[in-house]
Amino acid sequence: MRISVIVLVTVLLSTACFAMPFSWQRIDTMPEDFQRIESNWRSPGILIALASSGQLYRSDNYGDNWSVLPSPENQSVALIAPHTNKSQVWYCETVSESGYRFWRSEDSGHTWHFIGNLPGMMNYLAVAPHDSEYLLGVFPSADGSEHMLKKTKNFGETWTNVLTLPATPVKPFWHPTSPWAAYWDTYRTGDYGDTWSGISAKQCVAPGYDIPSSIYAATDPGLFSSRDDLLSWWPVLLEPTNFIRLNPRDPDQIMTGNVDRFRSGSNLIYFSADGGENFNDWSAGLPEKVDNMTFAADWLFFTCGEGVVYRYDERPGDIDGTQRVDGGDLVILSLAFGKLAGEPGYNVLADLNSDGAVDGMDLGILSSLWGHRFYYDEEEVPGDFPL
Repeated sequence: MRISVIVLVTVLLSTACFAMPFSWQRIDTMPEDFQRIESNWRSPGILIALASSGQLYRSDNYGDNWSVLPSPENQSVALIAPHTNKSQVWYCETVSESGYRFWRSEDSGHTWHFIGNLPGMMNYLAVAPHDSEYLLGVFPSADGSEHMLKKTKNFGETWTNVLTLPATPVKPFWHPTSPWAAYWDTYRTGDYGDTWSGISAKQCVAPGYDIPSSIYAATDPGLFSSRDDLLSWWPVLLEPTNFIRLNPRDPDQIMTGNVDRFRSGSNLIYFSADGGENFNDWSAGLPEKVDNMTFAADWLFFTCGEGVVYRYDERPGDIDGTQRVDGGDLVILSLAFGKLAGEPGYNVLADLNSDGAVDGMDLGILSSLWGHRFYYDEEEVPGDFPL
């Protein structure tokens, strides 16, 4: 037995890393159809989902179970958004006969405090990471042909219109390290939203989280980044893209692609773990209609599609359940190596890609995850730690 383990260790260290053959899997524990799912990267295990009925649900265990959250004054929720840097702070918008109202929670959605009335329906919300009294909201016109960007400097009590553009699907965002700078579409502000200038050649869709921070643009020709505050753009991925998500805990983790939110189409998802040097295709298992994507942890990713939550989970490499990929997992895989489903000695947990055989592909998956652990104590900063 010891010999086989040593042989497998040698193979493990010399085998090239394979693209992980996992796929998006449905989560069937949801009580009703979900429209959106959001996570706060400072509390990676907590997910809050918005159902089609306007009801809120919360999961404290990465989507395995869900509980009902109280809706503010029993009103229908139309938008949910986490604070950028405060783990327990969330915002929501409700709609009722009295109009649109704005709320804030300090305890991850268990209780809600009324902030003020909104000047109409709000499609997107962006919270300044260092000055949470500064908010940006996107409000559509009555006929939907225009979008108005409004700002508030008093936590959302009153709103002022600062910019109007033809209808755009782009969400505004604040610069993570320059709190006075924000971006929307092809426009930029350097004074907390007071004045805006159209200085970008591309629609800005997301900030990077490294220093100095990149600004990303997702376009039909591909994904581009700028490190000189929109003066020039450099290609990252030459495939059609219309969104990007970055992991604040690990700036090298980039998810991008081309997803279709409103009609049946072909969805393409690409993931990079090395800052965009290489991308793997993560499209397998996606529904035809896809809404938002979110990071819940370095190894766990969520999306909503057709009322169902889908999860992309890299944890299958943890065969023995110790919350880390180490020699114990290698021993289990070595015992079942070469076995097929139904044969004596076959171990379904060691069949990491569920193809009915414990073989080199499973070993490749284990090697690509080697040394990672998937559990973090509260005082730890989440990330991938070598043994």
